[in-house]
Amino acid sequence: MNSQNSFRAYYNVKVIDSTKFKVPEKYLGTKYEKLLLKKKKETLKTISLSKEIDFILDFDKKKSIFYLPKQLDVKKGHISIIKRIGRFKGTYFTNQEGVLWKKNSFGQDFLVSLPANRWNIKSLSKGCGKYLCYQATLIKEIETTSGLKKRHITAWFSPEIPFNFGPKEFNGLPGLIIQLQEGNIQYQLKEIVKIDNLKIEQTKTGKKINLHEFNLLSKKMYKGLNLKSID
Repeated sequence: MNSQNSFRAYYNVKVIDSTKFKVPEKYLGTKYEKLLLKKKKETLKTISLSKEIDFILDFDKKKSIFYLPKQLDVKKGHISIIKRIGRFKGTYFTNQEGVLWKKNSFGQDFLVSLPANRWNIKSLSKGCGKYLCYQATLIKEIETTSGLKKRHITAWFSPEIPFNFGPKEFNGLPGLIIQLQEGNIQYQLKEIVKIDNLKIEQTKTGKKINLHEFNLLSKKMYKGLNLKSID
């Protein structure tokens, strides 16, 4: 691929292990069992529907933006669950300066600057469709109101596509990320198309803040609202 051109990549998201959606034993035989079974059925239906939903990565040599476009033919409730399934919140803009994460929290728009990814590139390789890919891993630390959590990330990137971007904030590898696994969630590249003069613009609306500051603010707001963090 010519690195002077602009492209659009389509990614699908799926759940690798859906056993976490089973009804906990403590609720079996209680009044909550029926409600949880209904919720499980709706969630599994949405997981199936997510196969028809494409997340989009627009990119050129210097920048990218990852987002979920409006799906006019899908119910709003399903889109909400699909975002939750993909651990997707907001829009991710990447350039040579780093990643800006645009999200709305507590009724306000934020532009959160995210730290660089510290990848461990492995010698493992495999074929992902028509591309030869190599494995890279990292451990992502997530601040929650209940403490620090760690999530294992595995990426398969292809030097055949000489762009260092990927889904969400995951970037910085010597090739486009073809497959990304975040816990039990997997993003998979479906298709790449060349689009001439594709506009990849960073939004300028929102309060600029770094991730540490945003985490402190979130804890303060959750504490004030007496809410539990949902990771």
